[in-house]
Amino acid sequence: MIYPPDQIQLSSFLPTQSLITKFYQLFLAANNFEKTVFVKQQVSPSDGATVTMSQSDANGWLEIILGGVIAALTIDLPAFGISRDGQVVSITSTQGVSTPSYTVTGSSIVGAPAALGPSNPAKFMYSASSNVWYRQ
Repeated sequence: MIYPPDQIQLSSFLPTQSLITKFYQLFLAANNFEKTVFVKQQVSPSDGATVTMSQSDANGWLEIILGGVIAALTIDLPAFGISRDGQVVSITSTQGVSTPSYTVTGSSIVGAPAALGPSNPAKFMYSASSNVWYRQ
């Protein structure tokens, strides 16, 4: 039987709020979306300092706030055993760093940039199978 539009009860076709909530909880957990958020860390180091990125398996964004160009800065990426496969870290700077260096405990880095600044940020992705942070 076909009902006229004014007699159709749409509420009988809609999922309940608890069903929608459960769907999103399962979907987010299954697709690991909680790991796609970037944890922001803001620092204002001096020339020659070492900055240690947040030691977690969350994607990270290190924002370096500088008053002017500095010659040297060491950036320590998340260590082996903490990092997860596919983890991404981004590093930006408001001013230039002439000779940045990158370190990591128990792992290695491939393709580290020779300079860092507003027009040349750095971004790395971790490979658990090779235990390497690769520049993207």
